[in-house]
Amino acid sequence: MRMLDMRGYENGRGERIRTSDPLLPKQMRYRAALRPDERDDRRWQTAIQARRAARLVWRYVCVIGIAAFVLSAPINVDADNGDDQTTQPLVLAHYMPWYAAPPTDERWGWHWTMNRFNPNDTDANGRRQVASHQYPLIEPYATNDPDLLENHVLLMKLAGIDGIIIDWYGFEDVYDYRWLNETTHRVIEVARRAGLGYAVCYEDRTVRAMVNMGRLSADDAVAHGNAVMEYLRAEWFGDPLYLKWDGRPLFLIFGPEYYSEAQWEEILSANDERPMVATLHERKAFADGAFAWLPMWAARDGTLTTQRLQEYVETFTRWSKDWTFSVAAAFPGFHDIYQEAGVMESHGYLDDRRGETFRETLDLALNSAAAFVQLATWNDYGEGTVIEPTADQGFRELETLQTARRQRQTAFPYEPDDLRLPVTLYRLRKQFAQNPDAASRLDAISQALFDGDATLARERLDRFLAAFPTPEVR
Repeated sequence: MRMLDMRGYENGRGERIRTSDPLLPKQMRYRAALRPDERDDRRWQTAIQARRAARLVWRYVCVIGIAAFVLSAPINVDADNGDDQTTQPLVLAHYMPWYAAPPTDERWGWHWTMNRFNPNDTDANGRRQVASHQYPLIEPYATNDPDLLENHVLLMKLAGIDGIIIDWYGFEDVYDYRWLNETTHRVIEVARRAGLGYAVCYEDRTVRAMVNMGRLSADDAVAHGNAVMEYLRAEWFGDPLYLKWDGRPLFLIFGPEYYSEAQWEEILSANDERPMVATLHERKAFADGAFAWLPMWAARDGTLTTQRLQEYVETFTRWSKDWTFSVAAAFPGFHDIYQEAGVMESHGYLDDRRGETFRETLDLALNSAAAFVQLATWNDYGEGTVIEPTADQGFRELETLQTARRQRQTAFPYEPDDLRLPVTLYRLRKQFAQNPDAASRLDAISQALFDGDATLARERLDRFLAAFPTPEVR
């Protein structure tokens, strides 16, 4: 394993930043660096206006087809639309788009290495050495790999997840924000194909980073915030599949951590198309509601107990009764790798209790008055809050989601065995990547899954395996 160089960290592209940069993920507040070039917010505003006009034309052309597709999907992206769906919150997976890995990327990204672990080394069980106590069932991956995104989105669909909330850092060519934004666009493209709704959770601490490095003056910060909101309106807010509450696009802010409440009010009031805003843990004055998140600050002696977590959930639920809306949360556990990686002290530990922590918090969230339930998270391996299939837990959390979905939607068509199909498809994609005939047949399996027909997908998979014998691929 490579030792940590205390002069700085390496980002997802293999480049380095100083440890003093205030860019740490969720609990630890880190983001990596990308070589910047100059970008002017005014140029972006002009470009956005032109792009918005073009996109509106395209949306009018597509709206009838998209609307028909959404009507056939198992969700409605407006959680307050007067139909039967309003009695149940929409279930959304919080998604991290930040993983880089060969061969999709040139090198292993920081979120797999944390400059301490070397994924090119393997242990006695053949597992790569990565910065996590959990290990992906399909091996460490790149989030801009089309095969990976296909796998993730199909797993979500078959598990009964209604949509995705993507951790978003803006569009700027600063640190790795542009790369993350490009990956976010790819995630959304695949989510649309599956009929999943989507929204973004904005990290406004990125503005502090831009100010600190001299890329933005503090006096221009609000104007930059206006550009960010205009980008969101142009790119996503108008999309029929963008998640909404009472007709307004859902917009989560992780914090706020840079803008004051007065500044956020100024930014949001600059345009009549105001989103439905949720802030972290509690509703700020400019927001409509709040979203729950793991309260690791409530840990005592390194452990967040079930009782302390229960107290947090009860308090959040009580406060939320006075808000316009809220986003409850389900948590699988918490077991970060930061101390072992030499990055910082651990934020504590929340025992997964062999899946009971997730089952109980999911049940509480689904039975609350929340408009949405956020699964925190789909794939934050550094903090050990993963619900996607792993080598040790298998499909446990996704099967729990299926059970919960079946209880509130008796016609839910998918079974635990169906969850294995996207994993098998992913492995076959990698094995037969250079075989055009095989790729065409795999496309047909994929299409059946995107169409929601697991039976047809399994039939096509059986025919594929008969034509291309592949031992133990399942």
